[in-house]
Amino acid sequence: MSKISDKTREFANLITTNPDLEIVFMVDYEVCVCDDWHWWMGNLHSTAIEQIYNGVEDWGDSEKVYIQSKDMECLIYYIAEYQNEKLGEGVEDGSDLAYELAEKVADSLPWRKVIVVYIGTI
Repeated sequence: MSKISDKTREFANLITTNPDLEIVFMVDYEVCVCDDWHWWMGNLHSTAIEQIYNGVEDWGDSEKVYIQSKDMECLIYYIAEYQNEKLGEGVEDGSDLAYELAEKVADSLPWRKVIVVYIGTI
């Protein structure tokens, strides 16, 4: 069996066993390195059930999609270092208290459980 066939079978299994989950496609930046064309060809890299959050527009970071299993540390850092006004009055940027509160904020965000299809280069 080719690796692509195994990956396709795994993707089909995720869809079959989780029919109510939304499917989102995460495309590696190397697939779309320029905007000279309308279409780019990529390859099925992997699939997984993930928790995602992309509602950071309140904080001026609406283009970033956070994947809980991969980006929690980055999200906590972002909140603790740059969004301390969201953590309460008197909380200093980067303080231990800011990190403690940022972790609670990050945990309480409305994460969405989805099937993620990671698209990579061919």
